Amino acid sequence: MNMNDSAHGDYMQSNEASLIERAPIPHDGLTVAPHRTQREAVHIEKIMLKGVQRKRADKYWEYTFKVNWSDLSVTTVTKTHQELQEFLLKVKL
Repeated sequence: MNMNDSAHGDYMQSNEASLIERAPIPHDGLTVAPHRTQREAVHIEKIMLKGVQRKRADKYWEYTFKVNWSDLSVTTVTKTHQELQEFLLKVKL
C-alpha cells in the first residue's frame, strides 16, 4: 500500500464514489486515537475515490482514495489496478 499526503499528476476527475462503508478491515500502520482502548479494533468507515491516474512510464492505472477510519483519522491511499482487484476480492469473501 502506498500512502500519499497530497494528490498529484493528471487525474481524471470523477464524482466521489463511496465504495465501501463500515467494512471491518484492519487499520494497518496507523495509530489509534489516545481515548480508544487497545481492545477496540479500528476499521474503515468510508472509502471515497478521489482520482485515477495513468502512470506513463509503467503503463498502469493508479487509483487514489480518501479513507475515513473509525478513530476519526483520515488517510490518502494509492493503489495500482492489480492491488485494487486483490483488495476487492478480499472484501467479497
